[in-house]
Amino acid sequence: MSDINKEIKILGAGPAGLSAAINLAKSNFKVSVFEHQEKSGAHFHNGWQILENYTSKTDALDELKIMGIAPDFFYLPRSDIDFYDSRLRKYPLTGKKTFGYFLKRGPDSDSLDTALYNQAVDAGVIVHFNTKISLKEADIISGGSVHATGIAKEIVFETDAEDTFITILDNYLTPLGFSYLFIINGNGTLGTAVMKNFKNIHEFAENVLLRFQQIGKFSVKNERFSVSSIGFFVPRTAMDNGKLYVGEAAGFQDYLFGLGIRKSIQSGYLAAKSIISGLNYDVLWRKQFSAQFSSGILSRFLFELGGNVGYTNLLRFSRHFDFQKSGYFLNNPSFLRKIPSSILKLTWGKKKNCKHGDRCSWCRSR
Repeated sequence: MSDINKEIKILGAGPAGLSAAINLAKSNFKVSVFEHQEKSGAHFHNGWQILENYTSKTDALDELKIMGIAPDFFYLPRSDIDFYDSRLRKYPLTGKKTFGYFLKRGPDSDSLDTALYNQAVDAGVIVHFNTKISLKEADIISGGSVHATGIAKEIVFETDAEDTFITILDNYLTPLGFSYLFIINGNGTLGTAVMKNFKNIHEFAENVLLRFQQIGKFSVKNERFSVSSIGFFVPRTAMDNGKLYVGEAAGFQDYLFGLGIRKSIQSGYLAAKSIISGLNYDVLWRKQFSAQFSSGILSRFLFELGGNVGYTNLLRFSRHFDFQKSGYFLNNPSFLRKIPSSILKLTWGKKKNCKHGDRCSWCRSR
C-alpha cells in the first residue's frame, strides 16, 4: 500500500483523472488535480456523447456505482439507433437492452464533467484550474491522446427538430470514420470523425451537415464547435517511470468507434486501486481490457477493409440481430477471433513514426 500521507498529483480533470481522484480521496489520500482549462469539460460545448453499454455484460451505470461514481448527471438510455449507408438507405438497429447512455459533455450543471468535478470536490480533492504541470511532476497522467490517429469535429447547436439518433457510414463522406446527428430536447450535436486527411476536417464537417439535411431538414442556431483528436494504439504498458497513464493518454478506448468514456472512468478507478492497494497497474488494466483490445483490432481492420460495400453488407446483416449483443460480440473475443486478432497485431498497421515510445506495442500508422 502506498504512503497515504503522500500527495497524489493528477494531470487532467477529465473523466479518467477525476475518477482516479474521487477513489483516492475516498481512501483518505491527499489528491490534487491540475487542469489547464478554466473548467472541467471546457473543451466541449455541452454536446451529446455516448457512454457505451455493450463492451461488458455489466450495465455501465451499475459499474459506475461499483467504482464509487454516482450517476447524478443527465443521461438518456437508448436501445435503438438509425444507421444510413452511402446511398442514404436506412437501417434501424435495435436491441432488448440499452446499447448506450447519451450524456452531456461540457460545463453545464447536469453534464458528466460537472458531476465528476462536484463529486471530487465533495470527496476532498483540490482542483487547480488554469494550471499546468509537467509529466515529471504528475503521478497520474490523463491529458488525452499524445498522437492523433483520427480527428473529430463536433458542432453543438440549438434546433426545433424532434429527438434524433442517426449515424452515417460513408467512406467518401468521412474517410475510415463515420458521422452522427444526436438531437435531444432541442439541443443537437453533429459529429464528423475521420481517420485520414485531417487538414480537411472542416470541409468534411460541412459536407456532413448537407448530407444530414438530405435525410431531414432541421434548423441550426447558435452553433459552437470543438475539434478533438482520436488516438488508436495498444499499450505495452501504461506506466512510465512510475507514472500511471489513464484514459486516452494510455490508448484505452473502443477501437471500432472511438467511444472512450467508459474505459476512461474504468482506467482512473484501476489507477487509484493500484495506488491504494499496491497492486501492479499493468496487471489490473490488462485483466480488464486486453481481451477487448485484441478483438477490437480485428473489428477495426474489417471496418476499414470493407469500405462502402462492406458497410452496407454489415448493416444489412446487423439489422437481423440484437444491436447491444452485436456490440458485445465485436468487442469481446471468441476462439475464432483470437488467432486473426493476434496475426493482425503483428502484420497490420506496423509502427511508423509512433510517438508513444516504449509504452506502445502496436500503433495504427496513417
